[in-house]
Amino acid sequence: MHMMQWKEKTGRIWRSFKTRILLSFFAFIRIFIVWICIYFFINNRQTHLDRFTYHLTVLQNHYAESNRYLQNFILTGFHQPSFYTTGRQKDLDLFEAEQDTILAELNQVKTEAADNHIKVNEQLESLLRLHAGLADTIRVLKQLYYLKGFKDYGAEGDMRRYAHYLEDSCPILKIDILMLRRREKDFMLRDEQKYIDEFNLIAGSQAHKFARSPATLQAIVNYQKYFNAFAGYTERLSINSDSGVYGHVQARIGLLDAGYRQTNARVVQEIASLNNLFKFILVFTFILLVAAAIYLSIALSHNLTKDIRKLNQDVGHFVQSGFREDRSEEDPLESKITEIQSLNNDISALRQALKQTIADLQLSIAEEKKTSAELESRIAELHGLINELEQKSRPKE
Repeated sequence: MHMMQWKEKTGRIWRSFKTRILLSFFAFIRIFIVWICIYFFINNRQTHLDRFTYHLTVLQNHYAESNRYLQNFILTGFHQPSFYTTGRQKDLDLFEAEQDTILAELNQVKTEAADNHIKVNEQLESLLRLHAGLADTIRVLKQLYYLKGFKDYGAEGDMRRYAHYLEDSCPILKIDILMLRRREKDFMLRDEQKYIDEFNLIAGSQAHKFARSPATLQAIVNYQKYFNAFAGYTERLSINSDSGVYGHVQARIGLLDAGYRQTNARVVQEIASLNNLFKFILVFTFILLVAAAIYLSIALSHNLTKDIRKLNQDVGHFVQSGFREDRSEEDPLESKITEIQSLNNDISALRQALKQTIADLQLSIAEEKKTSAELESRIAELHGLINELEQKSRPKE
C-alpha cells in the first residue's frame, strides 16, 4: 500500500518536473518572439521608407508634368482666343492645379520625412518657397501675356487694328506704312531695341507730316502707343533672353531642378543610413538574443539538474554504503523547486524508515542468533541426557 502511494507521488512529481522543463523551454520561444517583433518593426519602418520614396517620386512626376503644361502655354497656349475672352487657358489651368497638388504633396512628404526621421526638412522648405515664388511669377507672366495679346487681342490686336486702319482708310503713303509694319515685324521676330527706336522715329515723322489731319494723326498716335505697349510687354516677358519675367521663370525652374536633385541625393543618403542602422539593430539583436538563448539554456540546464544530481548522488552513496551513511545529513539539500524539495523530503523519510527497518532487522537477527544459540545449547543438553538415559537403560552383562 505504501509502495503504491510512493510510486504515485513519484510519478506526480516527475510529471510536474517535466512541465517545468517545458515551461522553461517556452522562455526560448519568448526570446525568438521578441526578435520576430523587432524584425517586423524594422520591416514596417522600411515599408514606410519605401512609401516615402514613392511619394517623393510622385511629387517629382507632378513637377515635371506642371513644367510641360507651362511650356505648352508659352509655346502655343497664349495663341488661343479663349484665353483673351475668358482669362483662362487649359494648359495654364492644369499648371496651376498641378502647383496646388505639388504644394499639398510637399507638405505630406515633409510630414512623412519627420515621421521617418529623414533629415530633409531644409530642402523641402526650400522647395516650398521656390514653388510659391514660381506660382507668383507665373501669375505675372499670365497677366503680361494677356496684356500683350495675340493677333486680334490685347496690345497686339489694337496695334494691328490701327495699322490696318492706316493702310486702308488714311492718306499715308504705302511705303511709309510698310516701313512702320516692317519695323513692327522685325521687332516681333528679333526683339531688339533698335527696331523700337526706328519705329518711333518713323512714326514721329509721320505724325508731324499729318499734324493737320486729325483722323490720320490720331491713328498714327494710337498705332505708336499700342506698338510701344506691345514692345513694353514683350521686353518685360523677354522670351528670347535670360532677363525679364520669362528669364525669372526659367531661373526658378532651374533652382527647383537643383533643389529636387539635392533633395533626392539627401534622401538617398538618409535612407541608406537608416537601412544600415536597421541592419545593425537586426543583427545586433539577433546576436544578443542568441547569446541570451545560449545563456538561458546553460542556466536552465544547470538549475534544473543541479538539485537532481545532488539528490541522485546522495541516494547512490546511501545505497552503496549499505543504507548506513547518509551524506544529506551533513549537507542537506535545499531546492528552490518545490517538487524536487518534496521528493527530497520523501527520500529523507524513506532513508530514515530504511535505517530504522535495518536497525530493527539487525536487532531481530541478534535476538534470533541469541535464541538460536540458546536452542542449540539446550538441544546439546537434551542429546546428552538422552545418551545417559540410553546407557542406563541397557542391561548389564
